[in-house]
Amino acid sequence: MVLLDGDSQGIDAQKALRRGGARQKPVIDDRFVIRIDTWAADAALTIPANVTVEEAEDLVPPAVAVEAARAYARRFLDLSANDADKLQEADLIAALGTGGSLWDALAQAFTASFDGHIDKVGFAKEVITWAHTTQAAMPQPPAFEHLRANFAVLIAHIAVKLRAAAEQEAASRRDNRLRRLVNGFLQDHPTGLRREQALQLLEDITFALDDSGASDQPRLVVAHLRRDHKLDSDPMEQVPDFDRFTDGVKSILYQQRLQDQQEGATAS
Repeated sequence: MVLLDGDSQGIDAQKALRRGGARQKPVIDDRFVIRIDTWAADAALTIPANVTVEEAEDLVPPAVAVEAARAYARRFLDLSANDADKLQEADLIAALGTGGSLWDALAQAFTASFDGHIDKVGFAKEVITWAHTTQAAMPQPPAFEHLRANFAVLIAHIAVKLRAAAEQEAASRRDNRLRRLVNGFLQDHPTGLRREQALQLLEDITFALDDSGASDQPRLVVAHLRRDHKLDSDPMEQVPDFDRFTDGVKSILYQQRLQDQQEGATAS
């Protein structure tokens, strides 16, 4: 899964992922690319009306951003607490104007107040430090709850996407294992095979299946093949009605893909 900012660099990165490499194949399924700005448009966030969310820093409430920026100034610019307090929330609001990125406005207000630069990584660490300290305070300021809620929404969305991506990856690996087994069978046994060989093939196929619902129908096909072709008896005899057995083995791949498609349609 990929998390991108909604600025020009993030948009360009998303286009590059869609274009893919030399073979023009997308690097990652577009469903698993989260761009902060498009996600935020439909998310339940507590954001000031004049903040345009383009990056994760824009989810930080102005009051928290100012506290973190002051701490950054004390730590990296060696300012006293009094000097760091020169930066006020009103300065950030003024830099925001009628609308824009909270991070851009904070960087502008920080430079105007201290004639210095604020780094995103250092800022993020100060936000986390403030959150850990404030979590134990009673009562907690409203900005703490807004910070927690905003990032909880983002983290929950990421978790859903990660689970879906993991399921897709597991399905892809399962399908590759099944494809190798079926293709190997078709190549090695074009005219027939013994029942004990067929039984081993079906056991290998069963082992390659996972515990998802998409594997239920293939398991049923395996059971029917085992029963209909009497694979548990006379192990050295040839599999009867070999063409029908071959068709049944081939159908396992189709059943798996069909079930995956149905589950994907239901999930979406």
